[in-house]
Amino acid sequence: IDVYLSRYASTEKAYAMFTKRVVGDGDPAHPDTPRPIEGGAVSALGIGNAYLWRGKHLAEITFNDTSAASADDVKKKADAILPGLVEAFGAKLPGEKDLPAAAARLPTDHQLPLGRRFVTDELLGVKGTGAGAFGYYREDDKRWRTVAIVKSDAATAKDVMKSFGSLEGAAKEKGIGEEALRVIVSYKGPEAEWLLARQ
Repeated sequence: IDVYLSRYASTEKAYAMFTKRVVGDGDPAHPDTPRPIEGGAVSALGIGNAYLWRGKHLAEITFNDTSAASADDVKKKADAILPGLVEAFGAKLPGEKDLPAAAARLPTDHQLPLGRRFVTDELLGVKGTGAGAFGYYREDDKRWRTVAIVKSDAATAKDVMKSFGSLEGAAKEKGIGEEALRVIVSYKGPEAEWLLARQ
């Protein structure tokens, strides 16, 4: 078993790397996406590996068995060993368990397991947004994403809206929050329409 323990400058940076490892630019609904397990603040079990986040720490744990006959054999052995190890390891790590503010603000209804991606800058690839989170959701055959950005004051939040408003084709919407915009953003995939509101 190999354990790589990283300590970041902030909880946000550590959590951002955890979500990059677990979700990345993929779809958390894909069957190969790691699944949640107990340990630390948030943990995930992949195929022969596990990820653990708590506070400023990220642990990446890999099960290596050269005697394994197949990938399925590795998976079975790792599934039997890693969850208990992750839970014990996570209990000993220092640091808070609370999610960064933007990730905590995402709705939980219909959110996919581990369906969060946190970035420390340029949410959806838009300059001037700063850090934020987006969540992945599913209800029956419907799929959607939600974004959340938390700022310390109204002036900074207005600046974020200006950043989105400067995108080509951005249009104001009435009657939603204190101000709202409809924008088209292409972020590492096909174009998506977003409705953004400030409150």
